[in-house]
Amino acid sequence: MLVQSCNQSYYNAYALRLSRIEVTSDSGVELVLHKAANIKLWREIVLYRYPICANPQCIIKSYDPHHVVRRGYKEFKMLVENGIGFCRQHHIQVENLGWDSYWDLMRVLLGVQLCSYLQDHAI
Repeated sequence: MLVQSCNQSYYNAYALRLSRIEVTSDSGVELVLHKAANIKLWREIVLYRYPICANPQCIIKSYDPHHVVRRGYKEFKMLVENGIGFCRQHHIQVENLGWDSYWDLMRVLLGVQLCSYLQDHAI
């Protein structure tokens, strides 16, 4: 879910620095994912996509990019779609959610198809 308030040509410049990966989920849904070359670029793009906190009730600027699937899963570490931006307060709250509540929230914020793919392949 790309935040549409961003300058599209600026985002296209980022796209040139990303690897494009096409995958098919277990349910047959085709997804296009983008991989950054390094963590600095990943962080920059995630915060660009989420200029304000991803919590719909918050209007604070995003400072904390969050990996939806933990960074320990190397195949997901640099995926742009595996990132979401939060303000510090909501990032801490998300980090402390239980497993089921966490994935319920991510499905709302990122969409069911992407979250299902990430969750299914990270277990």
